[in-house]
Amino acid sequence: MTTFTLPSLAVADAWAPVWCATSDDDARPILHRTLCIEWFEGDGCRLIATNSYVLLTSWLGVTDHEPEPSLDSKPDLVTIVSDTDKRGLGLIKYAAANAKKDKDSEGNWHRTALKIGKPRSSTKTPALADELEQQVLTVGYEGETVELPIMEAEYPSWRSLLIREHTPVDTLTVSSTVMGVLAKTGREFTMRFSGELGGVAIETLGGTPIRGLYMPMRPGESAERDEDAA
Repeated sequence: MTTFTLPSLAVADAWAPVWCATSDDDARPILHRTLCIEWFEGDGCRLIATNSYVLLTSWLGVTDHEPEPSLDSKPDLVTIVSDTDKRGLGLIKYAAANAKKDKDSEGNWHRTALKIGKPRSSTKTPALADELEQQVLTVGYEGETVELPIMEAEYPSWRSLLIREHTPVDTLTVSSTVMGVLAKTGREFTMRFSGELGGVAIETLGGTPIRGLYMPMRPGESAERDEDAA
């Protein structure tokens, strides 16, 4: 069982912006309102989301001083969490709003728990074997819990997109879909441009670090293609 109980503001500051990159296209279930979570026991977890046009990641450490592992570091566990009705996101935002109102950035009173384990229903209807039982991510705050299903699938490969070198170019066209996702995070980003139509590396200025990349458009290309696919 993997469990982290962290200040509610810290959880929301990492989770909510990354969530903006999830896809609303239910024809692509692996990306449809999902987060990929890489768990590093005792250190924290990395959150990843993409709609195939924008990729965002963030590190949620057990303390403010816990450094994010390098992209070459292998996590202890990888889970893809589905939150199609946004109930998990809602509870995380609710907890953060209460913490913000009480000016509790250190999490002395308001803390949010993230736990991988069996669903509550398993105590009523035991599975034939533990390995056959579907696990869930439980988001908990002050007695309220939301269970998010974990998908048995492989998340799209994303590491090589962030690791590769990015060299400057002169011209770039950004679709309204991409700009909309970045705007919803409420953050300011630095951008490192690469070769023609290569991914643009992005990272937030200040606050909980959010980084990732997005795919630009060809100059003059209609944004309709982007919006239809997202």
